[in-house]
Amino acid sequence: MTTDTSFALHAEVEKFQQEVDHMSAQLVSEMEQLVGSCRSMIEQHNDKRKKLENREAKLKFDLVDKNKALGSLYSALKSLETKKAELEGSMNVLPKQLEDIRKLTAEHKATIETLEAELRANLKSDNAEVDNCSKSCELYKNSLGLEISKLPEGAVQFDFQYIDQKNPEKVFSFQIKLDSNRRYMVPMCTPNIGHLDQLVTELNERDARREQGLFGWFVQRMRKEFCGLAEQSAAEEKEKSDEPTVSYIA
Repeated sequence: MTTDTSFALHAEVEKFQQEVDHMSAQLVSEMEQLVGSCRSMIEQHNDKRKKLENREAKLKFDLVDKNKALGSLYSALKSLETKKAELEGSMNVLPKQLEDIRKLTAEHKATIETLEAELRANLKSDNAEVDNCSKSCELYKNSLGLEISKLPEGAVQFDFQYIDQKNPEKVFSFQIKLDSNRRYMVPMCTPNIGHLDQLVTELNERDARREQGLFGWFVQRMRKEFCGLAEQSAAEEKEKSDEPTVSYIA
């Protein structure tokens, strides 16, 4: 074999090898494209399958809800049918009930008219009693020096004068009110009465027995105690003034 023939053969072999390499690269590229296309198709298929599964689950959930709603509607329908039957039964007795209501309305109207008449009479009597009470309070104020004042939080204050003979204008006061248990208490007393707690206890005991004239009794008792304090103070002052003076010889 000549050298030219050898070169020619070698060139043919290289050319064939290049063609084979080119075809192999092209084939590999096509295979990669095919694999990529297959992967994309698989992913799309998986996405579609997931969407279908999610839709199927949602449809099942909706179906359960619709079945529950249908059951509720069926129960409501049964309840309405029962109420309808009850109403139809009530319609049979409704005319008699209406007649009874008319009779009761007439009776109540007559009762209300009677009560209104009694109320007007009582109001007239109360107005007269208020007038008498006002006159009595004015009399107490002028003769006994008693003045009554209503204070905040439900307290009432009683101020007495004309108790101390040496100082008739001196004011003796106390306040009275109800605590949270609706028991009487005296939050202020001037001058102080030593056994005031006992008096308040007796007041509440009398109140528990529902005695009449309770408040008037306590006011009179407090004035009596103030008079006793004034007399005691006057006696002590007189005793001091009557004490003999002592002279010392230088």
